[in-house]
Amino acid sequence: MKKLADIVDKFKIPAQFSLERYMKCAIGLCGQCCVDDVGWRICVEGPVFWRDELRLITEFGKYRRDAAGVKHSLI
Repeated sequence: MKKLADIVDKFKIPAQFSLERYMKCAIGLCGQCCVDDVGWRICVEGPVFWRDELRLITEFGKYRRDAAGVKHSLI
C-alpha cells in the first residue's frame, strides 16, 4: 500500500486508502487500533483515509502489527 501511495503522490492523483488494524472493541474505547502520532482510531475515524491524511501518520509503511499487537518492521 505504501508503494501505491508513493505513485499517487508522484502523479498527484487523489486517492483514498483503507487501513486495517486488529480491534478489540470496534467502538473506539480500547485504543487497540490507534495509529501513532495522530491518535486516530481506525475503527472510528477510519478505516478509509485520504492520502493527505496518511501523510500525517509517520508509521505508515514502516511496520505492521501481528495478531498479538507486536510491531514487525517493513524497512
